[in-house]
Amino acid sequence: MSKKSVLVIDDQYPIRRMVRWSVENVGLDMHEASNGETGLAMALVHKPALILLDVLMPGRFDGMEVCRQLRGRPEMDGTWIVLLTGNDSPQDRERSKQVGANVFLTKPFKPAQLSQLIEKLIHTPPPPVVRGDPETPPAAA
Repeated sequence: MSKKSVLVIDDQYPIRRMVRWSVENVGLDMHEASNGETGLAMALVHKPALILLDVLMPGRFDGMEVCRQLRGRPEMDGTWIVLLTGNDSPQDRERSKQVGANVFLTKPFKPAQLSQLIEKLIHTPPPPVVRGDPETPPAAA
């Protein structure tokens, strides 16, 4: 069985470096991307157990869009997605739920706090992914 891995997608190198310390402290492999497009492609190739995803990134895809696209792919159902953000607004928390994030973590955070979260999540299966609008009944055949 291959070693579980974590993918961090964040445009800020200091954050990726700090996350690397937290991931390696738990004994996992880490892949990293500096933008949403690259991160999305890497997630589909590596299929990590956990993705740490910055919300605000330059380029075509921000973290919310990357999360939405990943949740649209059944092959990513077994992956935890943690959104990282400096904006702790109720609107962002609600949107993170709508796009399928499992955890919403506000920056700044301590590396040891992140290591504890990673350790907890990596040994627990993520909740089932719900696709579509649960309020809308299926169409009659």
